[in-house]
Amino acid sequence: YIDNKEWSPEITEATANATYTATYKSNAIGLALGEIEDSTGYKEDQTFTVDTSSLPEGAEIHWFVNGEDVGTGESYKVEDPTDDYTIQAKAVDKDGNVIDETSTEKVEVKNSILDKIKWFFSNLLKNLLDAIFGDFGKIC
Repeated sequence: YIDNKEWSPEITEATANATYTATYKSNAIGLALGEIEDSTGYKEDQTFTVDTSSLPEGAEIHWFVNGEDVGTGESYKVEDPTDDYTIQAKAVDKDGNVIDETSTEKVEVKNSILDKIKWFFSNLLKNLLDAIFGDFGKIC
């Protein structure tokens, strides 16, 4: 596999005065991220999903945040982001070959001083109400 394509014919030894024509078939399975917001609030969780219905048997989805493999599964949750990040999903077959991948999407995190203050007081109020009324945050 080279660049998500299966090349054929497989040439193991080239000979002189021969012409070889390489052709390929795509192994892409139509992997695409579900709807995403390209910006999010300070420390606001965001969950990403892909449709795995056409995933070949034995293959799995690997999630990449800022280029680093952070886990597998049909979905991935970025928790408490404080800085911009990129997200990408790759389908990997049972032999470890990447057979398809989504585009790399950038998510901007609103992290100005005003956003941080807003998050702080919102979180403080939620915690105070939880302390006074119990699990108030689950109601709101």
